[in-house]
Amino acid sequence: MARLDEIDAFICVIETGGFTAAAEKLGLSPSAVSKLMARLEERLGVRLLQRTTRQMRPTAEGEAYYKRASVLVEELREVETQIGREGSVPRGLLRVTTSVGLGLSQISKLVPEFLRRYPEVRLELSLEDRNVDLVGEGFDIGIRFGRAPDSALKSRQLGHVTRQIFAAPSYIERHGKPRTPQDLAQHNCLNFHYMSWLNAWPLREKKAGTEREFPVAGNFVADNGELLYQMALEGVGLMRLADFMVADDVAQGRLVLLLEEFNPRQDVPIYLVWPPQRFEPPRLRAFIDYMAELFTPSPPWKRR
Repeated sequence: MARLDEIDAFICVIETGGFTAAAEKLGLSPSAVSKLMARLEERLGVRLLQRTTRQMRPTAEGEAYYKRASVLVEELREVETQIGREGSVPRGLLRVTTSVGLGLSQISKLVPEFLRRYPEVRLELSLEDRNVDLVGEGFDIGIRFGRAPDSALKSRQLGHVTRQIFAAPSYIERHGKPRTPQDLAQHNCLNFHYMSWLNAWPLREKKAGTEREFPVAGNFVADNGELLYQMALEGVGLMRLADFMVADDVAQGRLVLLLEEFNPRQDVPIYLVWPPQRFEPPRLRAFIDYMAELFTPSPPWKRR
């Protein structure tokens, strides 16, 4: 940086004709410009300026140095301008992670318009029902719901998810409907393999009673919500599902809402989360703003 200051000052002295004019252009004092010239000449080991009481002109070495240095500095300015201009356009690889159910049912529907808006972005979407280590696994941003974000990550809340209990008409025909939360013990309930906190369903004990969690069990376990959702559609058992997965199925009669009067309607927040960084690339900011736009004033599936 010190060398660039010296070179800038030297070029300015040559182009303005003196220390005073160069100092005014650079926003420095004449003595500061003089010190920069002295340091440059000392570092190069040659005299660059011929000073007299009436004028200042470059020596032969100074003239040669000016010709080369001014070209290089101008090229550097052009590179900085180009990089700055290109850096403001969203482009490059953006790695996004979210759950299987949310990704397949909702986020996949939003990606095409994002890519049409930003054709120079290459989006990689990874779907996994686990708490992905964004930094360790090289992801730019995650879409998560169910728990408060890690305090080490930046976050932006998008909306809420509501979970309720559903079954296919074919299951109800064979086994009937549970009438109370206690009836769940006699029904085949589909479970997550490793997210045990999702296998205790919060319900009110009576229609206006206190809320508690009812552990459930059944003959099928899976490691992602999408597979459990498909099993529920096939009539295998009951499943507590998020509203973003079932809105169309309920409307078209493929799933039936159960125990609605006992449901505490716990709204679970959805967050965008991303590692903090000094300079957020435009592709990341564009994705954050795009998602916030689509989830305002409510999530897309609620509006549909």
